[in-house]
Amino acid sequence: MKPIAFWLTIAFFTVPVCAAPTDDADRAALLKGVREINTNGIPGGVSAFGPNAFAVVAGKDGEKALLPILSAARWEKGRIVAFGHDGFLRAVDESGNGTLLANAARWAGGNAPKPKVGVVNNPVLLELLKASGLDPVAIDDKQWTTKLDGLNSVCVAPLWLTTADVAALEKFI
Repeated sequence: MKPIAFWLTIAFFTVPVCAAPTDDADRAALLKGVREINTNGIPGGVSAFGPNAFAVVAGKDGEKALLPILSAARWEKGRIVAFGHDGFLRAVDESGNGTLLANAARWAGGNAPKPKVGVVNNPVLLELLKASGLDPVAIDDKQWTTKLDGLNSVCVAPLWLTTADVAALEKFI
């Protein structure tokens, strides 16, 4: 099994707000040790739909409504995590953001003891994951999707994705 993590803004990818059979345990794994997070900007909503998708974190949308700003899903043999703002990927030292990011990489990696995580063009996240006991690998060139073999998950912001990259990631999952 080769799970994958997508960290994207809503403008580029909408993740599959239905309850999944495992969503409580999965949500608990993603939020372990996280008491609060800093949105580091104005996150967009992340739609979650399908039998294996669930909202992880919701933020206020107006006076009364809540809107998911972090969603996750199990998809075929893989897993996806989507953030509503790419600022989460840079704000690793704020509130519980670093813990949340490490948890997301670990969960997306199938809960392997030390998942090997491909990190696309994000040295700050690379160092955070290394300090969190994971095995991150920088995949920073334009042909990064050719370096997915042997990885348990991939962390990528939408600005690094082309249509061909999305197809390669779907195959990876």
